[in-house]
Amino acid sequence: MTSFEDKIQVEDRLRKQHLDILKIIKDENSSLPFAKTVAANKTTKSTVDKIATIPGVEKIFHLDNDGNFTSKELSDEFCRKFSAVSRNLPEVLNIFGCLPDGQRETGVCEIESERLYIASGGDGYYFVLVKPNMAQAGYESEIKAAISD
Repeated sequence: MTSFEDKIQVEDRLRKQHLDILKIIKDENSSLPFAKTVAANKTTKSTVDKIATIPGVEKIFHLDNDGNFTSKELSDEFCRKFSAVSRNLPEVLNIFGCLPDGQRETGVCEIESERLYIASGGDGYYFVLVKPNMAQAGYESEIKAAISD
């Protein structure tokens, strides 16, 4: 951060993103638009591997920028574990805005307190599930470091 004002702006944006996610989860009126699956590429594999090395990470659900899971199995498991999030998946993914080059904003946001995080690496999304007893401070910064390498 270059100044105190920049820090305040970033904190405000993070708070807004978190509130947007909570609002989306509470709104149960959406359907599941992500039946299509896609194959993971080499860049994604290395990002998933980097996130997987963070202590306490239980599972990583990878999606492309269109909101398609990399496999049907991941999609099905995510829907079973996080039905409220999956019903509102397009709105949740839209917290990371589109950039002119087709990429998304990068960042990390906590969805369920000390349990589920969403990260955007610009070229895809990662839902990161943390083991319940392994919660520690700093997961957001560790995930952000993994996606920005």
